[in-house]
Parts: sequence; structure tokens; C-alpha cells
Amino acid sequence: MTTLALTRVDKEYHGEKWQIKLEGQSALLLMPDSQVAASFTPEEAFSQFELIRFARSGHNVAITAGENIWKFAAWPKAFKQINIFVQQSQEASSEAELASIRRRAIVQTALGSLILLAGIALTLDDYLKAAYKDGGSEYAIFYGAMVAGILLLVKGLYHFIEYRKLRCVADLVIQD
Repeated sequence: MTTLALTRVDKEYHGEKWQIKLEGQSALLLMPDSQVAASFTPEEAFSQFELIRFARSGHNVAITAGENIWKFAAWPKAFKQINIFVQQSQEASSEAELASIRRRAIVQTALGSLILLAGIALTLDDYLKAAYKDGGSEYAIFYGAMVAGILLLVKGLYHFIEYRKLRCVADLVIQD
């Protein structure tokens, strides 16, 4: 059994220390007084856990159980263990979910590439117009388009990585 620490980030309960215990095909969410707040199977966790990764240090988990929505900060190790638990779900590794993630990755990567190239092309076009104009030396740099394109590219690549991880999990499940 793995016990992981979670810290509430809701305004009213900010800083409360909760725990989540992961054992095989069940997870128990424990309140600060060690009472069970909720229990989940991987399939339930897939639909009721929202894993939010900000950067290397920022990892949040939102857990929904009935009318309750709890928001937690989790250390990277705890976040990773919760993510692994959620990925054990058959839904997470289903062909429909894999196809959806792959499609999202392709669309975001293609769109990011197009927006980035459009920003570069517009900047280059404006520069060339200014360079060949008599007395004109001002031109626009389309930073917004280039930054948006790079962000979409990174997001698309992230989805490709997630697709690959889930594909490996699905292949292991099929082999067993």
C-alpha cells in the first residue's frame, strides 16, 4: 500500500494535510483525522480526478466525489503515482481514448506549425517591404503568432508523449 500526502489548496481549507492510499485497484482519500472521505477504482478515478501539471514543481489534483470537489497540491512523486493509478483504468487505455489523444496531438502540432510559420512569414514579408522601400526602415515582428505557434507545438508534442505512454500501457494490458 502506498500512502501519499496531499495539501488542500481551497481558500477555506488551505494547508490541510490529507492522504491518498493506493492499493492495487483501489484508492482511499483520507481526511486529516484519517476518516475515509471517498474511495475510487481506477475507472472512477479516470472520470473524477483532474490532474493539472503547471511546471516541474507545480502539480495539482482536483477530485470530485458526489457534490464535493476537493483541490490539492501534490508533490511530483505523489502526482506521478496518482497518474499511474488513473492510467490503470481500461477507459484510459481504450482505443477511443488513444485515438482522441493522438488526433489532438496531430491537430495541435499541425496548427502550431502553421501559426509559427505564418508569424515568421509575415515578419519576413514586412521586413522585406521595409527594406526595399525608400526611406522606410520600420517593420513589424509578429511575436504573438510565433509564441502562440510555439505553445501549440509544445502542447501537441506533450500529447504525443502521453499517447505513447498510454499506448505502452494498453499494449501491456493486452499482452496480459
